[in-house]
Amino acid sequence: MSLLLDYNRSIDSISGLDFGTRNGTINLRQPIYLDPNKKKQFRVLRVMLSPEIPNVYNSGGINTTTCNISRDGGATWITCLLKKGIYTISMLNDSINDVATLQSWWAVKGEYGFDLSYNPATKIVYIKLDSTKLAVGGTQLAIDFGVSQMGLMCGFSSTNNSFIVDGLHTADLSPQLDWQGQYVEIFCSIIQSTRWVNGQLSSALCRVPISASTSEIVFPSANNGMISPLINASIPSAIQSFDVTIKNAFGRDAVFLYGNASIELEIIDV
Repeated sequence: MSLLLDYNRSIDSISGLDFGTRNGTINLRQPIYLDPNKKKQFRVLRVMLSPEIPNVYNSGGINTTTCNISRDGGATWITCLLKKGIYTISMLNDSINDVATLQSWWAVKGEYGFDLSYNPATKIVYIKLDSTKLAVGGTQLAIDFGVSQMGLMCGFSSTNNSFIVDGLHTADLSPQLDWQGQYVEIFCSIIQSTRWVNGQLSSALCRVPISASTSEIVFPSANNGMISPLINASIPSAIQSFDVTIKNAFGRDAVFLYGNASIELEIIDV
C-alpha cells in the first residue's frame, strides 16, 4: 500500500500571522490503516519553502532586534529597535545611524559617527566610533550590543560587546548572519527513527539547504536530478493525525517572515 500525505502552511498556526513558524497539526477526517505485519518505509517527494527566513527577529527566546546607543558616554541610552527582516552588516549599520539621525545627533547631514563594517577577506566585523561627528550637545559616542543577541550575530562576544571609546573595535568571533543556520530539518510525528546523525538516532525526514536562497527553496532539487530514496522507519499502522515541525540548524523552530511551506510525503508498507 502506498499513502501520500500533503502538508501546507502559509501562516503561524498559533498567532495566525505571516511571521512565525510553519509548524502545525493535521487531523484526518478518517483514520488510515497500514498493514501491521509489514515493515514501513517513507520518502520525501517534495519540500517547497519560502526563502524569507530572517536573521533579525524576536521570537521563541531569540532576540536580535536591539542595541543601545549613547552620545554622552553611556550616561543615557537610546534603544535601536530594528524591524524583523533579513539584514546584512551594511543594513544594520544604516539602521543604527538612522535612529541617531532621527535624534538629530550629527553635525553634518550624511556624516555618521557609527561605522559597522565587514571585511569579507578576514570574515571579521568592526565597529568604529567617531565622536567628532556629533552635533553640539553630544560628547562621546557609545554602543552596547549586549542588550540582545544582535552582538553575537555580528561576532561580538558577551565580554566584548560594549564600546565607549572612539576608534576601531574588532569583533572577536565570526559573524553569524545566517542566524538560523544553513539548513532546516523536517520532522513528522508519525515517522520516527529515520537515520543516524553523528552517532545519534534522529527522526529528521530530510535536511534542506537554505543558505543564500533568494527564490523558493525546492527539495529534492530538480536541477541536479536528486531523487529521495525510500527509507525504513518506525511508522504506526493506524494514523489519525500527525504533527509537522521545521527546525533550523540549531534545533530551534525555524521562523519565516512570510510565505508557504509545502511538504509531500509517501508512506509505503512492504
